[in-house]
Amino acid sequence: MKAKKKRQQRESTLLPGEADRVLDRLLLLEQVIPKGEVLQVLRDSGCLDSRRCTLTFEVTCWLVLAMGLLTEMSLRQVFKAARRLLPGDWDPDRSALCKARRRLGPAPVRLLFQRLARPLAQPHTPGAFYQGWRLVCLDGAVYNVPDSPANAAAFGYPGGAAAPAPSRRSASSAWSRPAPMPNWPSPSKGSRRRTAPSRPWPRGCSATCGAACC
Repeated sequence: MKAKKKRQQRESTLLPGEADRVLDRLLLLEQVIPKGEVLQVLRDSGCLDSRRCTLTFEVTCWLVLAMGLLTEMSLRQVFKAARRLLPGDWDPDRSALCKARRRLGPAPVRLLFQRLARPLAQPHTPGAFYQGWRLVCLDGAVYNVPDSPANAAAFGYPGGAAAPAPSRRSASSAWSRPAPMPNWPSPSKGSRRRTAPSRPWPRGCSATCGAACC
């Protein structure tokens, strides 16, 4: 009976390109996400290869990260954009890329985000701060939900409605920032943070207007 090979991080069978990288067009991404951090999260999440193959866990992880940048491309197009084609080289087909992505799973990417996600803007970054405050934005959405007793108890009726409406609305809002960061605190009561108006100021009015019409 053959002994199973020990799982470990192995090199891809694809020929390496510039800087000894398979996906050599992602070198700039390593300035934000170091290669060592990617290898560490793969070890910590148990994503180790049993043998050498084309799409190792490391190559697949970088491919998934590139998908977040090249959102308008298909999976195979992302692979082509992230790698310089060498003489005698070939590209994996779509099914192979999908299987590799499924084999990787979400755990390494989630762990990588938890360890590295932070504000990228520094105090000297142009446009990132205003009067000492980091600029953030408030986003919200309104959803129409079916008219049911459960939704009525959870959301109620629209304010000012004289009669029951055929549908109810649930609203949600969240604070966000140009660079995502876990556990971003909500603004406390009386906070001096300002958000930009969702529409232009009325004629003859401005941000410093004392009236409540805006």
